[in-house]
Amino acid sequence: MNRTYMQLLLLSFLFFGCSAPGFLVTSIHNQQGFDDCIQVYSLPKTTFTVHAVFKRIAFIPGPYHEYADKYLAIEGVHHIPYESWHIQKIWAQAVSEPDASHFYAVNAVKSLEGIEKQLKEMANDGMILLPYSFSPEGLKEAEFDIPQSDIFYKDLSVKRNLIVEKETSYKRVLRDSGYVQVPVETESLKLKTTGQKAEEAANFIIKLRKRRFKMLTGQNEGPVPGNIQASIDELNRIETEYLSLFIGKKVEETIEKEFFYTPSADKKTDEAVLFRIDKTEGIFDKMSTQGAPVMLKIQGENITDGFGNQPSPVLLQGKENMVIFRYPDIARLFITYEDNQLMDGKFTVFQFGKIIGKRIPAR
Repeated sequence: MNRTYMQLLLLSFLFFGCSAPGFLVTSIHNQQGFDDCIQVYSLPKTTFTVHAVFKRIAFIPGPYHEYADKYLAIEGVHHIPYESWHIQKIWAQAVSEPDASHFYAVNAVKSLEGIEKQLKEMANDGMILLPYSFSPEGLKEAEFDIPQSDIFYKDLSVKRNLIVEKETSYKRVLRDSGYVQVPVETESLKLKTTGQKAEEAANFIIKLRKRRFKMLTGQNEGPVPGNIQASIDELNRIETEYLSLFIGKKVEETIEKEFFYTPSADKKTDEAVLFRIDKTEGIFDKMSTQGAPVMLKIQGENITDGFGNQPSPVLLQGKENMVIFRYPDIARLFITYEDNQLMDGKFTVFQFGKIIGKRIPAR
């Protein structure tokens, strides 16, 4: 790895060793005016975009869960809703961004010929960032909302939700011999109780099972329309839907989020919380007190230490034909959750590398 970087460094020196017009590079903060400025560029820094895919499983009890044992002899039915969350997949991507502390202006002293072309070539090599690269695509803040459940039980019965109740009352009627009590019958519509609707649904399930049994054993009355296997599959589907009214449903959902981490140039070994996750409550911000933390750890490998001590960027500014650029270093990135290591990879990190100046002879 050291040899590779030294070869890249040597090639860049050869590239900059060709003749070029005169120019001065100074920090944008020290720039008095922009009359002679032909270009502004920034040194790159690395930000990590961490992509995470979560699996959410929600259990919703059936509306007739209390009657599963009574009407269908089904034991062990869950009566309380719950959720479970886990990390299904996670990976990181390194993105180059402008380093706000290293913006530079290129001021022409002589001819402009060739300068802009060389700057574009440097930008293509990733050593500097030109203005068109100052706004990386795709950066957005992660959201931490927990999805809400939809209506999962819509087909509760094949019968009406109302029942006709007859009531008998008595009124006094004058007859020849005096007043007598005459019964009067009235009808009214009332909502069925949950128990009544559960009984109807259970009876419907049993009826489906009887019909399927007759079809499988050839006892069906009359011909079966269409394909018999298709009819049986449809009966199975309907039974499954109605059984869920008693045993409940599990709903699975995949959720994707992005998180961001920018290493500090002063901390080549660092550790930070990316986000937090609770196995029953969901995903939370890294500042939350809920959930267990998902940790990111970075370790710089100090590959560019072989370049030796380089002058301060301040000392490199204002010297004719002196280009200031940055060589990246290599870092190892770990992502862990509880006792599990979710990711281990190597990445290029610009802010861990060396800032270098190289003089380009003028023509």
